[in-house]
Amino acid sequence: MLYERLHVTFVGVVATLVDSIVVAEFAGYWLHRLLHSDRFPALSRGHLIHHFLVYGPRQPMRAGGYHDATDNRFSVGNVGIEWLAPSAIIIVVSQSQKAARHSSPKRE
Repeated sequence: MLYERLHVTFVGVVATLVDSIVVAEFAGYWLHRLLHSDRFPALSRGHLIHHFLVYGPRQPMRAGGYHDATDNRFSVGNVGIEWLAPSAIIIVVSQSQKAARHSSPKRE
């Protein structure tokens, strides 16, 4: 069977998916907190445009459609640089740690 050649088990796949979701949620939560902290003013300003200008206190709670907060700013799709730059740093750090641990699949 294919899964035997790949050394993959159902429990291993489920554990990997669950772990990935937990790590992504954890990193995303703290990244969002960082964007609100004003420790990096340029990134915080870009993110707070979304909260205060586009979906601000005087705006209706339910809009007819999604308002793009990245108009006239660099973005990939509608994801602004305030999310892209820190996310890239998180990915580089985590991949560097993985490489340092030499965590590659063990072959028998």
